[in-house]
Amino acid sequence: MNRCGGRSSRAGRTDLARTSARRSPAPQGKRPAGSSRPKRAAIEGLLAQLKPSLAIEIGTAEGGSLECIAAYSGHVHTLDLAPGVTDAPANVTLHVGDSKEVLPRLLRELEQDGQNVDFVLVDGAHEAEGVERDVRSLLASNAVSRTVIVLHDTANEAVR
Repeated sequence: MNRCGGRSSRAGRTDLARTSARRSPAPQGKRPAGSSRPKRAAIEGLLAQLKPSLAIEIGTAEGGSLECIAAYSGHVHTLDLAPGVTDAPANVTLHVGDSKEVLPRLLRELEQDGQNVDFVLVDGAHEAEGVERDVRSLLASNAVSRTVIVLHDTANEAVR
């Protein structure tokens, strides 16, 4: 098993298809969280190199990406309107609410504590206005001065 929940094959690759296939079927037109092998591999490769002390995930959903981020991070703050995660890892703080309210408050707290966020995954809002608002909040914060920010869904027409 690799650190992001997939199984390692003999060739050293990850077989996430089997892991994802065991999840219950997604609603019509939607895939289960964490089902994208390329997404998960890219995030895991980045996190393995970065080894963040502090990370933020905007958009928890079922926790597919959270599992991976938490495996490589000292601590993770994850935000979602209605997260489907029931048993988050011990190094995770779950924030329930709209990122337009929760994210600025969290960033102010981290900034006041003198903490720097090393990694952020923006995968919450799926419309341009929400993504732009989240990115602007991140870029305006001194807690995000030496940070890798990954934007998901950039190929989604509604987000561009």
